[in-house]
Amino acid sequence: MRKLVFVCLTLASVFSLKAQTGNVLIAQINSPYTVTPTSIDSTTTVSVQFNNTLSIANTAIFTGLDAPFSTSLDSLVIAGYDSAIVDIIFTPNSVGNFSDTLDFNGTIFGGGQIILNGEGVLVVISASIDSLNLGSISLGTSITDSFMVYNTGTGGTMAISNISSDNTDFIVNPNTATIAEGDSMYVYVTFSPVLTGVSTATIGIESNDPNNPTYNIYIEGTAVSQISGEICGTLSLINSPYTLIGDITVADSCILIIEPGVIVNCAQYSVLIDGTLQAIGTSADSIIINDFSTIAMNNRTASDTINYVSFNSDNTSSLVITNKINNSINNTTINTKTISNSTNSVFTFENGQWPAGWSYTGNHSISSSSGNPGYGIYANIYDYDENMYTNSFYLTEDDPRIILDYKRIRQDYNSYARFYFRINGGIWVQYYWDNCSNCNGNDWQTIDYTVATASAGDTLELRFLSDVYSTSGSYDEVRYYIDNLFIFEGVAQTTFNNCLINADLTTSNDLILETTTINASSISSINSRKGNITINNSIISGGSLQAILARGDNINVSIYNSTIKGNSGYGIYTTGNNSDLTIYNTTIRGNNNHGIYTTGSSVDVNIKYSFIKDNGSDGIYQTGGNSTNPVILTIDNSSINDNGGRGINQSTSYGSLFLDYCNITDNVSYGIYVNGIAIVNNSILWNNEYMGAHRQIYSSNGVTNVEYSSIMGLYTYGLYPIYGTSGQFYVANALEEDPMYLDTLFHIHPTSGVVDGGDISELDSIMPEGLGSPIADMGMYGGPANWFWGGGTPVSPSFGAPILTTVEDIPQDQGSNVALSWDASLWDDYTINNRVEEYSIWRHLDIDGLSIDSVENGTWELMGYTPAQAFNAYGYVSLTLGDSNLVSGDFNSCFIVKAHTSIPQLSYISNVLCGYSVDNLAPASPVASALANADGTEVTIFWEQPTIEDYSYSSVFSNNGFASLGVIDTLTYDFTTLAGNTYSYGVVHYDVNGNASDTAWVTITIDDNEDLIPLTAGWNLISTNQTPNQNNMSAIFSTLMPGNLVYVTGFNQGSSLYNPNGLPFLNTLNQFTDGYGYWVKVLADDTLRITGSVINPNYKIDLMPGWNLSGYMNPTSQDPSVYFDTLISNNNLIYCTGFNQGTQLFNPNGLPFLNSLTSMSRPYGYWIKVNTAVNGGNYRLANNEGSPFNPDFMFVNGTSNLKNHVGEYIEVLNSTDILMAKLEILEDGYLMTTPLYGDDVTTDFLEGLQNGENLTFRFNGQEIISDFGFEGNMELRQIDLDFSNGDLWSVYPNPLTTSTTINYELSTTSYVSIKVFDVTGRQIDELVNASQEASNHTQIWDASYFEKGVYMIELHINGVKVTGERIVKQ
Repeated sequence: MRKLVFVCLTLASVFSLKAQTGNVLIAQINSPYTVTPTSIDSTTTVSVQFNNTLSIANTAIFTGLDAPFSTSLDSLVIAGYDSAIVDIIFTPNSVGNFSDTLDFNGTIFGGGQIILNGEGVLVVISASIDSLNLGSISLGTSITDSFMVYNTGTGGTMAISNISSDNTDFIVNPNTATIAEGDSMYVYVTFSPVLTGVSTATIGIESNDPNNPTYNIYIEGTAVSQISGEICGTLSLINSPYTLIGDITVADSCILIIEPGVIVNCAQYSVLIDGTLQAIGTSADSIIINDFSTIAMNNRTASDTINYVSFNSDNTSSLVITNKINNSINNTTINTKTISNSTNSVFTFENGQWPAGWSYTGNHSISSSSGNPGYGIYANIYDYDENMYTNSFYLTEDDPRIILDYKRIRQDYNSYARFYFRINGGIWVQYYWDNCSNCNGNDWQTIDYTVATASAGDTLELRFLSDVYSTSGSYDEVRYYIDNLFIFEGVAQTTFNNCLINADLTTSNDLILETTTINASSISSINSRKGNITINNSIISGGSLQAILARGDNINVSIYNSTIKGNSGYGIYTTGNNSDLTIYNTTIRGNNNHGIYTTGSSVDVNIKYSFIKDNGSDGIYQTGGNSTNPVILTIDNSSINDNGGRGINQSTSYGSLFLDYCNITDNVSYGIYVNGIAIVNNSILWNNEYMGAHRQIYSSNGVTNVEYSSIMGLYTYGLYPIYGTSGQFYVANALEEDPMYLDTLFHIHPTSGVVDGGDISELDSIMPEGLGSPIADMGMYGGPANWFWGGGTPVSPSFGAPILTTVEDIPQDQGSNVALSWDASLWDDYTINNRVEEYSIWRHLDIDGLSIDSVENGTWELMGYTPAQAFNAYGYVSLTLGDSNLVSGDFNSCFIVKAHTSIPQLSYISNVLCGYSVDNLAPASPVASALANADGTEVTIFWEQPTIEDYSYSSVFSNNGFASLGVIDTLTYDFTTLAGNTYSYGVVHYDVNGNASDTAWVTITIDDNEDLIPLTAGWNLISTNQTPNQNNMSAIFSTLMPGNLVYVTGFNQGSSLYNPNGLPFLNTLNQFTDGYGYWVKVLADDTLRITGSVINPNYKIDLMPGWNLSGYMNPTSQDPSVYFDTLISNNNLIYCTGFNQGTQLFNPNGLPFLNSLTSMSRPYGYWIKVNTAVNGGNYRLANNEGSPFNPDFMFVNGTSNLKNHVGEYIEVLNSTDILMAKLEILEDGYLMTTPLYGDDVTTDFLEGLQNGENLTFRFNGQEIISDFGFEGNMELRQIDLDFSNGDLWSVYPNPLTTSTTINYELSTTSYVSIKVFDVTGRQIDELVNASQEASNHTQIWDASYFEKGVYMIELHINGVKVTGERIVKQ
């Protein structure tokens, strides 16, 4: 009936559709449709959507197409009111135009046609360029350029489906196109950057060229940022590079931050920074500032931060630092004309450049002047009152100073130069005037004037007035120069750290150079008018006049670990008074004039560890000084060599020269020229020549003192190597010894006479550089300060001294003698000067025999001498004051050895070393014996009386821990022995000095036929070394107190139980097996005595895989690692546990200090777990298919109502119905004693019962849940099981064919459910589900509808499963 209705409805629907008008199968595509021109043997696919407007499915049939057109499907089912896709495929195989018609028709209704046109082409794409660079443009602007695309193919139209850019900064036009064969088109690219820097893009042209479907053109453009005027904030990397289009300023309230990697191109504009500059680059991304005119940092309130910056400009640019706060410039490169470093207003005048704001009347010019440190403004005046005016200076501190260089070189009578200042536009005040009383010289002078009336906040102007008496004569004129004008307001500090400076650096601040290189661009590398200069680890070179110029008073120059080289003038030039110069580990070389030149008074020059060499004129030249402000030159451990003039030229009469441990060598003129005091010690003056004569020292006045020095020509030449016109000379301990230089660093030859030629009261600090003996060598590498040169061993008074290595007793004597051994002194060598000639031996006099550790603490007596023979080591036998022995204790004798040279005051004392002598003739070895008493509890050890005269006593010990010490008799007793054990005793005789004889050993074995095993209340894990005479459980434990034994359990292929208080036939343990362990539980402490035959002490049971309960037979205790060494080496032993008043564990695979079982001994038993069998085989589980054996178990036995089921088994299940064991049913329903095992926690698997887990007992499908849980305590739990419903349930027939009958009896009214399950546990039927009265009941299950197989029928009473049975349908 239902099928009939459906057919009728369908026919009605069809009838209704056919009645409609119009097409209901619609193609979503235009007709005709032209396919994109396609390369031959290529494919173009057009996906067409077809819509079905019917309410039921309609099938579209596609026909009419021939090659090269086709469709992906011949037909297409389209659901009602739905759509579907079919592909039209165009695959031309030749060049030309193709046309065809696709017919589509619906199987129900609708249809239509699509006219298709296509062209087969063979196109080849090419372009006019491969890459296009659009140049640089400003950020925010655009630029457009183009290139040509060609179709060079031999057939058809090229279709460009997409032209795109992979960077949005580059826009392309058009995006699609077609190009006829042999034709071309333009593609336009517009670059509109949003960030500065170089941008790149790939223009991809996708076409129907089969060999080049995507043609790439590579585009590049650069965007720059343009800035000018006042700026503040951050120059970010994202907008770099920046280009200046005008000067920029940073206001004093602003912070300008320049990010790492930023590039600023200044285009010869200037940067004025009154605020704070934070230009912090990195080693990987430095900041680059290029092509500036001037960069002026004028921060007055905070420090600028400059790190990893590169300043690069031409030779007219300058970097001006006028900060009032200390600054640090780090890791920076500066390439510019000049660096001006000052807190002040500084003006130096270059050719043709006037300072901004200055004005003048008359004839003023800028020109170079001979002798001037730079260029200067000069005035050549022929008229009255001709003036030059400066701009206004804003003062930031009180009491500024006006400092300038001034020189006047032309005069006339009554001609003047007058210098003025005025404050805040007030009256002009003259602070200097010159009537030219002495103007014919060419010397510059410095004018230094403090304007005490000026304060911070004032403005200061300067005026220079020139005046002449008349203008009629040819000399009615005045000419003067000024240069280096400073308005000085204080000193700050600027530090250049790890910088490269290619510029002249002018400073009036304190200047610190750390790891910096300066290559001057013209005049001076460093020119200081006021600030101190500190240089470390740096290189200064390239100045056209000098490397370092300090032109003011009170300027201190300190140079460390640096090089001053290659300057056209002086290396260092200081002109001021009270100006000190410190040179340390520095080389000043290759400068065209003097290496060092000082002209001021009160000048202190200190030079250490340095080379002044290869300079064009004097190495050091000093003038200046007066009687109250002398010039002092101190040089230590340095070399003045190969200079083109004098090595040292101190021409002033007010100079003092102190020379110690120096080399003055190979200078073209005098080595030393002095006009004052000269103190020369420990130095080498060699090969300095003046006009062919060896003039090492020339003193034209004053006093010269020379000691411990080597002077070339002192004795051989007779040409006045020490010479002077009116000076006084004092020479003492001087030599003429060729230093025999080894290299250009003036290391001396070890055999030269200058070795050890220095002051004999001084030592070299290290050796080498010191040579020979420790006495100081002459020259720069000798003396107490030669430690600086490094590489050697520090010299102390004990350096090179003999080393006392041993003080040992003389063997086989009666004491009082020791043997001394010492390593020879380093100076015990025939090839060196002042060698060691003999050794003396000294003993500390102390009757108490106490040790000392220093020479100062000793009272020394001479014991003897031995000559030095250049041996490596020496020995000497010396008497002691007493002997050490065990009776009186230690008695030490302490010694030193002293090495002597031919110089009485030069000797070397060894270390103090103590030792002792002993009487070491010991007594003879004793002859020992041992005897045991009858029960083996006592052993007597005895020996013969010793005959040695100094015998004192004997000591006895055993390998079981027994000891009897200080025995003066000939016997002793051991009361700790037990029968059945073996004991070894050692006997040693001692004399009065504690000398011990060799040990005499005696071994005794005590027979035994009884094992005494102490038991404590509770459980005990024991073993016995006896095979019992009566090997049954009652006889074995008959020696215990009556009623004291509770249980005995064993473990041999499963657990077994002996219950002395239960039914005998329920016991599973009936006798002892040799070598096994047993658990014994007693109520009170007791002793078990077992008599029998002794088991071999080395006997070990066979081990099965898993747990084994083993005894221990050996009377000697052993460490488990020794006892199980074979098992451990085979990686077979897993654990061993013991039980002695608590459980102990030995884990061979764990940390040893965590083991609590450290000794195995009798009469204990031990659980042993192994991986594989040892001397045995695998065994089947002995508890009837239960869980694996392990030490965690309990026992169950008892009674049941199953008297008619003898020989059958009750299953024991865990809480998840897994079989754990089976209980055997005995006569009268008794249940056999059966062990239940807990889970073995030493494995990763769950094999046994959990502690406290409930048990289920099942018989013939009926289950009883126990009222107790599992307890692995080896206890016995007795049970009484009543399976009273077991006989009231039957299922027959089983197996069945069509049905089976189920009979059961209810003793009370109950709610009954009988369910049927398949083998997957799925319930497939329920026969009863109702309350039934007490009676016999029958239920038939019709299985005819079910397939053959195994099923389970279960009876549930009151919600509890009572029984069940598996049945088989055949």
